[in-house]
Amino acid sequence: MEFVESKVFQHPDFLKKRSRFSDENNLKISCTHLDLDDHVLYAGLSDGRLLGWFKKGIDTNFIKHHDHDTREFAAQGHKGEVKCMIVGRVSGRKFIFTGSVDHTIKIWETDPKARDTVQTLVGHSGTVLSLEFIESNETLLSTSNDRSVRIWKLETGREWLYYPFYTSFQVLTEFAVKRIGEKPVYVSTLTATKSENFAIYAGDTEGTIHTIASKEYWVKTSPMEVERSNASYHRLTLIQILLVHKENILFTIGYDQMLVGFEAISGKQFFSLKNPHKVVFTALVWDDENQELLAADELGFLFVVNIAMEKSVAKYKLQSGRISGLYLITTQSKLLVVTETGVRVNQIIRSLKAPTFAEGHKGPVLSLVAIDPEVILKKPSRETPRLVSAGEDGTCLLYTSDAADDLLCVDLGGRRIINKK
Repeated sequence: MEFVESKVFQHPDFLKKRSRFSDENNLKISCTHLDLDDHVLYAGLSDGRLLGWFKKGIDTNFIKHHDHDTREFAAQGHKGEVKCMIVGRVSGRKFIFTGSVDHTIKIWETDPKARDTVQTLVGHSGTVLSLEFIESNETLLSTSNDRSVRIWKLETGREWLYYPFYTSFQVLTEFAVKRIGEKPVYVSTLTATKSENFAIYAGDTEGTIHTIASKEYWVKTSPMEVERSNASYHRLTLIQILLVHKENILFTIGYDQMLVGFEAISGKQFFSLKNPHKVVFTALVWDDENQELLAADELGFLFVVNIAMEKSVAKYKLQSGRISGLYLITTQSKLLVVTETGVRVNQIIRSLKAPTFAEGHKGPVLSLVAIDPEVILKKPSRETPRLVSAGEDGTCLLYTSDAADDLLCVDLGGRRIINKK
């Protein structure tokens, strides 16, 4: 597998230094959101503003082509760094939700020319760290270092207004389980299932993962409560929780430098990986097509993890600094790597690798076909003989041999080679 950089989303201010005596950049990307449906990449900035990279003209593939429009949102932004953002659809229209160190959540129109934000949600008394939006019932979730998780819902009776109006529906507090020291414990990251009877998975600063759900999910006004808490996965603050909906599994990374995988319903752990560089993993993304997990770290390395094999398949050096986010577009074989100074688009080039006989099928071999170039061409050939096998496990494997002997067959386990001689 190779990663070839094909495009970079940047802004001139990202490369300016704060002063001639400092190596720190004047402006940084603090969070992002990729909207492939509308061909927009949004970025929250360290100065509280919002930036967007839009498709240019009739070009419908702004990820692939080099042309795009960079636009700053005209509405007044936050009074501090934008820590998190997400895009959600309310009453058929899309809006951008952002959380900041100024303790507020802002709702923006997706049109950067709009002069004002739609609404500013006030309620948290600390930095807003993470946001999640449930489109099935238009619910917004937020977490803050004020030790609370807030659930926001549309105010009753105002559903038909042109702009949405959210109010605080419920506040959840007291998440400490281990109670290590005197430091306050708060939820640092969260995610949620997308169904109407959604469940929230919240990770806190003790490394505990809480499952939050409603016992009467069919009642819209039913409050949510902590269903269970598991403190065995991590020892320190959670950085990200990735929910793989189809597989119903969760992956988590924390400041203890661990990557952990476990079943969402039972909570049973099935995978763990310690970062060999002794730094934290910073971002996760799931490759559904290849059933692989991609994990980035502080040093710019990317790990491609095969969960079935329970080991890291490969490790790649993508850049020299921290990777803060990952987006995978499997239909285009593109990997977007988010850094403080830009978003780099990498083309993924996968090389085909013939399986070994030690790997074989996971069940009996049903059919074998020998491909001998000399027999097919009826003359001497330098081409390597090949063997194709079909197994009861629903797979077909293509084997090659570097030996001069022609392959005739393998045994039912797919593990023993019988040669001509």
